[in-house]
Amino acid sequence: MAVRGGAGIFAKNIFDRRILLSQNTVLPTTADFGAPGYSTFGQTLQRQIGASLRYNFGSR
Repeated sequence: MAVRGGAGIFAKNIFDRRILLSQNTVLPTTADFGAPGYSTFGQTLQRQIGASLRYNFGSR
């Protein structure tokens, strides 16, 4: 029986930079009212730091 695997560490957005990727104004559903003032936006994800560990159990 053999045990195989790997380990690693990772970091995403290590400097925690917030970048606005997109922004859209929500339009009203009817023409009787003005714009609601809501917006949707997309931005980069928050900082992530972690470790991963992988094991494979089996015979070879």
